[in-house]
Order: sequence, then C-alpha cells, then structure tokens
Amino acid sequence: MVFASTVGVFTSSKHPYVKSKRVAERVCEQYGAIIARIFNVYGEGREGGVIEALIRRALNNEPLLVDEGQVRDFIYVDDVCHALWILALRAEPGSYDVGTGVGRSVLEAAERIKVLTGSSSPIEVRPAEPSISIANIGPLKALGFRPMVDFEEGLKRVIKYMKNRLKQEIGPGSIS
Repeated sequence: MVFASTVGVFTSSKHPYVKSKRVAERVCEQYGAIIARIFNVYGEGREGGVIEALIRRALNNEPLLVDEGQVRDFIYVDDVCHALWILALRAEPGSYDVGTGVGRSVLEAAERIKVLTGSSSPIEVRPAEPSISIANIGPLKALGFRPMVDFEEGLKRVIKYMKNRLKQEIGPGSIS
C-alpha cells in the first residue's frame, strides 16, 4: 500500500489536515506501508496551490503576493503520479519524499509567472519568517525516479489551462 501524505508533517502546523496525516502515517508505519510525503504539487485543475493562485492573479493583473524567505520544492502533478507508480512497484516499506529535490523561492516563481503570462501585476513581498522546504529524493531516485517536467514547462501548461478556463468563464476575446 502507498499512502499519500504531505510535506506538512514536517511542520509544527496544528491544522486538522496535517494532524490527520501524522496520525495516518503512524498507523501506516505499524502495518509496513509505503508513505509518500508529497511536496508542493502544481498542475492543471488544482485550485488551492500557491502556483495556481499566483497565475490566477497574474492573469487578472492583480498584485502577486509573496511571503519573504519562502523556498519550496514545486513538483508537477504528472511527476507525482510517476513517483507514486514507482513506489507502488519497487519500494520497501518506509517513508519517501516526493518532490524534485530543487528548491525555488516563491518570489522566483512569481517572477517567472509574471514573465510567462505577460502580466503587468506588481509583486508585493510581505515580511514573513523564512521557511525552506526541499525534498530529499535520493531514496526515490535509487528506485529509478527522475522528475520529467521541468518547472518552466509545468508553468506553461498550467498557464495555458488557466487561460482557457478564464475564457470559458468570462467569454471569448477577454483573455489573450
């Protein structure tokens, strides 16, 4: 069995979602399951992630809000599916980080999104505690995993998808 967990288990978050993942991981460990700690997924159809929020705001020429000092390991949804498949086929019981192993600042992501969308959105950096979250994918790589969709290509795919969604919501000719 492969249990889809979250990088949030590494944080001090008391959010019910994160708490439920911690408890589920303990149960999985007792029964010898494989735990996939998934990092920051982005992709078409996802609405709640930081990447999608930045793209939505950029397409609407709204300010891109970035918390200072935030570094994340963003992984495209297809790569997550690939990693889960590899874990199901080859992994021994235990926990595995599912990410790219590459950290990118949220500010860098906002800057790329602004360029790729052609947005006139200002980028507003808000003070925040620094936070770095990068997957250790060594054990996953040892099983044959390699991320296949680079960050920029993934961004382009999501931007295209979201532009099409906006066109459907507000009518043709509104978004270029």
